[in-house]
Amino acid sequence: MASRLEERIIEKAKELGADLVGIASIEPLKDSPSHYLLSTVGRKIDGIGGDSGSDDPQQVQWPTGARTALIIAVAHPKAKPELDWSHSRKTSTFRGNSPGNKMLITINKELSAWIERTEGINTHPLSYSTEEGGIYFKDAAVLAGLGCIGKNNLLITPEYGPRVRLRGMLLEAELETTGTIDYDPFKDCMEYCRRACPQEAFNGAVSLPKEIEVLNPPARDAFYRRSRCMVQMYADWKLGQPANNKTTGGMDKDKVQNTETILVKYCRQCELACPEGNPGV
Repeated sequence: MASRLEERIIEKAKELGADLVGIASIEPLKDSPSHYLLSTVGRKIDGIGGDSGSDDPQQVQWPTGARTALIIAVAHPKAKPELDWSHSRKTSTFRGNSPGNKMLITINKELSAWIERTEGINTHPLSYSTEEGGIYFKDAAVLAGLGCIGKNNLLITPEYGPRVRLRGMLLEAELETTGTIDYDPFKDCMEYCRRACPQEAFNGAVSLPKEIEVLNPPARDAFYRRSRCMVQMYADWKLGQPANNKTTGGMDKDKVQNTETILVKYCRQCELACPEGNPGV
């Protein structure tokens, strides 16, 4: 059970806009499935590397003194798809910031400043990408008791199913963890998520080196091909359609045409097909 210090931090995070908050120790996090694969196989699994393009085994650079991971989640309702939309140039692979990500960054930044000012604890707000110094937030969220990993390889929460977005920070203090939860809704799972995938990304297990043994593989049974998933993600980069001289992303039509800006809408079909949590949220 969280102490008064942990309770204050959790309450503040929710006051700033987080829907779910969890705390985990970084020692077990270092050995979690995704971090284990990163250190043994590298970022390039199933033919797809990270933003750096590296397939060499690497380690997350854990800041000296960091002891605890604080994970926040913000719900991404089905009725608000624009929270994930971002704008990018056709001539670049740069992914622009989405409204939902900006919200998470703001909450994380304000919470970090409040913790340092009020509680006197040094913090390390994290990027979403491991290539830029981040950690695997899904693994941390499981250890922090926010949910479990589903057959769509997403974090599944009791409250919102997989319809959440994550961010986090590391703290230079030993905080009491919120612990894992006894939540595993997949005994009678109908695998709606896997059937919804337009690229059939869940139709075959990813091949890992024989010497690699992962107790909790991707998508629970390794039936998840990231390469196929990414094909669909990038296939959904579309030029915003004009509507009253505005694109669907709210950008001026002329600006879109002149700068070759595209509206990025990532695929959410496996996420939205999941009936866990409140499907309407």
